[in-house]
Amino acid sequence: MEIGDKERSKYYMRQYTNLKDSITIAGRTNADTTIKKIVAEVDKGHKESSKKQLIIIGVLIFIAGAITIILWKRRKRIIHKKYEALIAKINNEKEHQIETELSHDIKSNEPKSSVVITDETIKVLLFKLEKFENSDKYLRKDLSLTWMANHLNTNPKYLSEIIKVYREHNFTSYINELRINYIMNKLYENPIYREYKITYLAEECGYATPRVFVNAFKKETGFTPSYFVEQLRMSSSLHGSFSKTGVD
Repeated sequence: MEIGDKERSKYYMRQYTNLKDSITIAGRTNADTTIKKIVAEVDKGHKESSKKQLIIIGVLIFIAGAITIILWKRRKRIIHKKYEALIAKINNEKEHQIETELSHDIKSNEPKSSVVITDETIKVLLFKLEKFENSDKYLRKDLSLTWMANHLNTNPKYLSEIIKVYREHNFTSYINELRINYIMNKLYENPIYREYKITYLAEECGYATPRVFVNAFKKETGFTPSYFVEQLRMSSSLHGSFSKTGVD
């Protein structure tokens, strides 16, 4: 082979090698570009998906919050209506003092229970029960059905039946009603009681612990003693403001 042919052969070989390298590089570049596009699209998809999830979560939180607020406001309205009804009842009782009504207690001669008690015994027990209710003996912490029966000079069976038929309570709920009405009247009539702690109020109306007192109060009225005190304070503040405005 001549020298010229050898040079041309080397030249073409270099061109071939360069072309091959260029193709390889171009292929790698295209592959990298494709991979980058795929990764970018995947990232974009993840971001859009995350964004949608955040929006959904945000909407759910908003709905849950709105429902919670609505239910809270509804419960607050119900409790306040109970408070207003109770205040109206207290005012009504003070405007119309209920006289002793032994006659209406024996409503009919029809038997109302399995316990046979003579009409005379019923009248006597109702009279004694009325006196007991007008006293403060129901505030005793050691009060029991047996103690009360002994105090009224009767037996627990008769007393329990009289309370059930003519007061429409069992012994426990009967005493709770008397005690809660007592402390509510104190709180309503005497503002100083609104400054006392729950512990003192519980002791004042005969309960051994504040927890028992709060539970009994809530069962009787539908709200806690703290709520009752708070509303009375607000009412007093409003009346005080109106009075000052009227004077001015």
